[in-house]
Amino acid sequence: MNNREQDKYLILSATFGEGHKQVANAISEAVSNMVADVEPITIDIMEWVHPNLYPISHYIYKKGIKKFPQVYSFLYEKTRVKSSFSVKLNSIFLSGMQTVLKIIQEIKPKVVVSTYPFAAGIISKLKEQGLIDIPAVTIITDYTDHSYWIHRSTDQYVVGSARLRDQLIALGVEAHTHQA
Repeated sequence: MNNREQDKYLILSATFGEGHKQVANAISEAVSNMVADVEPITIDIMEWVHPNLYPISHYIYKKGIKKFPQVYSFLYEKTRVKSSFSVKLNSIFLSGMQTVLKIIQEIKPKVVVSTYPFAAGIISKLKEQGLIDIPAVTIITDYTDHSYWIHRSTDQYVVGSARLRDQLIALGVEAHTHQA
């Protein structure tokens, strides 16, 4: 009988955009079905990092997308390329580093998979500061590149198209080609 504790894969996502959560669910299901002795743990990072702000910010996001899509489009395009504005705005989302570090210390995952750009940023910062040394995989759920997805301490990117892969390579991300 094997009493060994299962390895854990931590999947960080958010319900700010259903695609992030759907990809996280698919990864969790695939790990459960295909990888023996591994327990996938999926966490909505925005709910954990900002539990008091989460309900209102989620509501504002959902209503804002429907009522003011041009504002979302403006901010998306304004932050697509790394700039002083995108760095300042991104720093707000990196404020949850200590919470994420505590989650990682508690769960002790073998790998962290991010399907949400701000989760990828937090994991990268934790690695850069030497606070964790865990493989970081980012699954880009957008159709195009964006500055919030690209982080120097990400170990592996997973993208949905050759076009997006080529965009990342053009931005300096090291190419690895694995096709299913």
